[in-house]
Amino acid sequence: MQQELDPMRDRLARLVTEEENERTAWEARLHAKEDEVKTLKARLSMREKRLLDENHRRNAELEKLRKQVTLEAESVKAHYESERTRLEKLLFERRETLARLQATENDLRKSGVEMNSLIVQAAQQQRQELDAPEPVAIDPQTRQKKQGYEWFGQTAPPHEALTAYGLMEFRDMAKVYDVDKAMLDRTQKYLMDQKDGKGGFKRNPRALDTFGRAPEPIRRPLGMAPC
Repeated sequence: MQQELDPMRDRLARLVTEEENERTAWEARLHAKEDEVKTLKARLSMREKRLLDENHRRNAELEKLRKQVTLEAESVKAHYESERTRLEKLLFERRETLARLQATENDLRKSGVEMNSLIVQAAQQQRQELDAPEPVAIDPQTRQKKQGYEWFGQTAPPHEALTAYGLMEFRDMAKVYDVDKAMLDRTQKYLMDQKDGKGGFKRNPRALDTFGRAPEPIRRPLGMAPC
């Protein structure tokens, strides 16, 4: 009987040992899994914290952008309102100006006939004045017409040097502007009539500054210029 039980005891002991070993192995695996779970929880916690921080940062940036957009929108709105007010004022002023111009135009149209008549008369008068011969002063001594130029005109005797200088200026002007040719011819003829028979020209002693008191050697060559 004892001999039959010994193999059973040995087998039971082996089973118990195997069970203990298997339980130890499973406990080790369980502890390893628990460690893995703790590590995953820690990672998840860190990740969650990072996500929360990132979410908070992005919310702060979005809020900042919202404020900037709000300020810019208010600035643009204020600028728009200011520009609209300015343009409306400008438009109103231009409309008033246009209304005044239209009223003026209507008034001018009403008096157009009279105005045109006055304009035509004024133009004709100006034309007659422009077409009229150059006024000629009278020498009080000889009571003859004189055709030269003098410092202040009127009835003073003409000044030969000033007349020659004026003739040069008028001839230069005639290159770019319409100058009365009869006046040029009349002035030149007057200067030619003032020759003194000594290779020069007569000279009016009246002078302003030093122009009329040019030395004789200078006066004679210059006097030939108008020819």
